[in-house]
Amino acid sequence: MNEFDQEEKAYLKYKEIIGGEPLGLTVPYGYPQGVEEMGGVIKVYEECIKQGKTWEELLGVKDIDSDHDI
Repeated sequence: MNEFDQEEKAYLKYKEIIGGEPLGLTVPYGYPQGVEEMGGVIKVYEECIKQGKTWEELLGVKDIDSDHDI
């Protein structure tokens, strides 16, 4: 099984238990701060499930669009 398949499998388990959008790269920065420090996307999903949090809550990521006026 390649890395992409493992990430997809981890996300599907996360989505089933926690719900929410997949953790993805943000342009132009890459993954949100904390992903690499935690050991990668799969580890983030596993920790989210363990703690019962979304990846946004776990990493302290706010919705970027909510900070801007239209």
